[in-house]
Amino acid sequence: AYCQDNETSWYDWERASLHGDILAFCSALIRFRMKHPVFRRPEFYTGRDTDDNQLPDITWFDESGRPPHWASINLTLAALIDGSPAENSAIGDDDFYLMFNASAHSIAFTVPRHPRDLLWHKVIDTSAPLPTDSILNFVSQPLQRQESCTLGARSLVVLLTVRQ
Repeated sequence: AYCQDNETSWYDWERASLHGDILAFCSALIRFRMKHPVFRRPEFYTGRDTDDNQLPDITWFDESGRPPHWASINLTLAALIDGSPAENSAIGDDDFYLMFNASAHSIAFTVPRHPRDLLWHKVIDTSAPLPTDSILNFVSQPLQRQESCTLGARSLVVLLTVRQ
């Protein structure tokens, strides 16, 4: 309804207080996206190593850490995003590992070792209770076990490595 300027798309902001926690989280998520250029690239990801650092700009995985079987119906997906500057850009970012669980139960994801042996830090976990300062400010916490991460039902976890 993005093209409707009528009651179809008008939002009743007086009701926002009923859902203040999700509004605060979405506001924080917008700030997080603005802070990280890897989520605002002007061009599509290609799956190729565009800067000769032996890391494709995006690599897809299943929950076991293997390439996904695209023809199979699966409710899990993960992606490693290289934070190196995009083509025609001088701005770099952290590397990210995104894990998605659309299933109705918790699933343990294999977390691949970072290609440059950097540590993963958890910055977003949508199964965590809202609101907390660490979630709203995206305070990174070192992943307890660097080789796996359990995602709650219907959740998303975002890991990052801080570039040296």
